[in-house]
Amino acid sequence: MIKKIIGVLIIVFSTLAFTIILYWKESQFDSSLSDLLIYLVALPVLISLVILTPWLIYRFYQAQKRQKQSVAALDATPSQKPSLETQWLKLHIYSAFSKSALGENEEIIQAIQDHQSPKLDTKLVNSYGLPILSYRIDELDERLINDGSSSISVRQQRIIGLIQLQIEQQSLVLAQIAEHLRRSSLFFETEHVHEYRMHPAWIDPQAENDANEILARAHLQPISRLNRLNVHMILSEDLRHLWDNVICTEFLHEALGELGFLPQKIQVQYYFWEQQSVSIEWLNLLQQLAQQQTEISLIIYVDSELDQDVLDARISLNEQYIPAEFAGSCCVSALKIHIADLNPIKHLSLALNQAQIAAVLDELDLKELQQYQSEQPFVIVPENISDPKVVKQLNHQFEQTPIEAHHYLYISSSLGHSQHLAKIYAYMLAMQFPKDQTIFIALAQAPAIAVLIQSALPLQHQEAAETL
Repeated sequence: MIKKIIGVLIIVFSTLAFTIILYWKESQFDSSLSDLLIYLVALPVLISLVILTPWLIYRFYQAQKRQKQSVAALDATPSQKPSLETQWLKLHIYSAFSKSALGENEEIIQAIQDHQSPKLDTKLVNSYGLPILSYRIDELDERLINDGSSSISVRQQRIIGLIQLQIEQQSLVLAQIAEHLRRSSLFFETEHVHEYRMHPAWIDPQAENDANEILARAHLQPISRLNRLNVHMILSEDLRHLWDNVICTEFLHEALGELGFLPQKIQVQYYFWEQQSVSIEWLNLLQQLAQQQTEISLIIYVDSELDQDVLDARISLNEQYIPAEFAGSCCVSALKIHIADLNPIKHLSLALNQAQIAAVLDELDLKELQQYQSEQPFVIVPENISDPKVVKQLNHQFEQTPIEAHHYLYISSSLGHSQHLAKIYAYMLAMQFPKDQTIFIALAQAPAIAVLIQSALPLQHQEAAETL
C-alpha cells in the first residue's frame, strides 16, 4: 500500500512540475519561494490526497470486513465442531533433559519464574567493540579449546559440545536401550549376532561361541522386538548449508558405540527448521514416531549463536541482539514398545482435532486437579507475550476451563533473540515438571491441537491407553 501511495505522489508531482515549469518558462514568470512551495509541494500533495481518498476508504472498509469475518469464524469454531471425536496420539517418554544458560531441567523453570536476565558477555562485542548481553553456557567454555586448528566454525564446535552433553545425560537410558537391542537381535535375527559378539562393549572372553546357545538363553526371557535407534537431530534452518553432517554422524556413532550400539542399529536424521514452521514440522515428526512399532527414537535439538561471526550478521539488523545457546533431548517411542528394565517416566498426549481444552479436560476427567488451586504455572507458552494475537488465542483456547492467566509460563524471553527452536524448547521444558502435574503446551501456530504431558500410566493401564 505504501508503494502505491508513493507511486501516486511521484506521478502527480512529476506531471504537475513539468506542466508548471513549462508554463512559467513560456510566460517568463518570476517565481518566488512561496510559489515553489505552493505549486510544487502543497498542490501535488493535495491532488494526490484527492485521488487516493476513495481508494483508502475502500481499503479500510475491506480490512474492517475481513476482521469481522475472522472474529465471527473464531467465535463460531466451538459450536461448529462439537461432534468431532477426539483423535489421540500418544508416546512413551523414557527420559528428558534440558540445558541452557539458566541451568538444567527444573532449574531452568525456576530461573524463568524468577525472571533471570542475560549476563554481560566479555567474549562477544557489538559493532562499537563493547561487550554485549548473552545467554552463555559457561560449562561449555571449559570443555572447548578454540585454538583455531578446528576445520569447523566456533558455532558448530559449541553445538557439537552441547550434543555431547546430552549424550552424557542420556547415557544410562541409552545403555539400557543398547542392551535391549542386543537381546532383541539375538532373539529375532541372526544377522548381527557375530557383530555383537565382537563389539568392544559386549566382548566376553568366557562367552560361548555357539550362536544357538546364545539364542536359547535369550528365549528364557521374553522381550519385545526392537530393530534400531533413530537419532533425530533438530537444528536451526540457518545451518542448513553450513552444517557438516559427516562430522556430526561420526561423532554420534563413536559416542553411541561406547554405550554398546552397533553402527548398523543407528540411523541419524537431520532436520533444519525455521521459526515459522517449526510447530507443524515437530507435530508431523511426533506422528511419524507414534507409528514406529519396532524402533525407538532419541530426539536432540540444539542451537548456539555464541559466535562473533554469527553475531556480527545479527547485530547489523538489530543493535540490541541477545544471542543464546541451549539444548535438550528425550527418548520416546510408540506405546506398544516396552524396553526391558526401563519404564517410561511420562506420556506425551496430543488431541489432534480438538481446539477447546475444556473438551479435553472433560474427556480425560481432568476438571478437578489440585494444581488449578495453586499459583504455580503448568501451561507452557512459547510465543512472545507482547503479541496481542497470542493473548487472544490463549483466552480462546483455555476458555471455560479452571486454568487462569497466572498458570501460564512464558519461556520466550529466556532465549533472547535465538528463537528458531523455541517451540521445541517448550516441549522439553514441559517434560521437566513434577510427575504429579499435568502440563499443557499452548500452540498459537496449531490452535486445533491440544498437547498434554502427564506421568506415565501404570503398566496394567497402558494397553487401554493405546486404544484411545
